[in-house]
Amino acid sequence: MTVLPILRDASAYSFFFDFDGTLTEIAETPGAVVVDERAREALDTLFQTVSGAVAIVTGREIEVIDHFLAPLKLPVAGVHGFERRNGETTVSATAGHRGCLRSWP
Repeated sequence: MTVLPILRDASAYSFFFDFDGTLTEIAETPGAVVVDERAREALDTLFQTVSGAVAIVTGREIEVIDHFLAPLKLPVAGVHGFERRNGETTVSATAGHRGCLRSWP
């Protein structure tokens, strides 16, 4: 699969994607969103093409994004930045963060 053939120097780019309404259609309930397999494949290909410079930015928890994007495990800024993952580690950005309501069943 060719992704953005105009990228001659992939190391010069980073991509940040919102989840709801960008990678997925807005659904009637938060748990009802569907991630198209082609979207997962495109994200994975882009991730490989730009040496990992792809991240998801969302109001959802990282755990929820992992559920929807499995088997991908991308860098994520979740809960509006309260949770961050760069690679394999999840970091809470604010010591006072007490969690939020789950956005999937």
